[in-house]
Amino acid sequence: RGFNGRSYGKSWGVVTDLKRRTVSAPRRARGERIIPAAFDFLLPRFEAALGRRWRPNECNANRYAPEEGHDLGAHFDDRHLSGDVLCNLSLNAT
Repeated sequence: RGFNGRSYGKSWGVVTDLKRRTVSAPRRARGERIIPAAFDFLLPRFEAALGRRWRPNECNANRYAPEEGHDLGAHFDDRHLSGDVLCNLSLNAT
């Protein structure tokens, strides 16, 4: 169970330590991943909405399976860790 509910998930980019309120670069030796170029096609849309150039530092993909007890619990994103912009993209949400 994560801090905001159970789910299947994968993450790329910076590694967030919520307890220490820090972020660090991903380390491949530990299985941590950089954000793949496959996500680059989304950047023009985010930049158009923002009216400026922008690059994400973290990307998460979550799948919630309610039949398995998964849920997205109430939570908030720490602006100290996220920065001034937080973009969300929901695909096939129900």
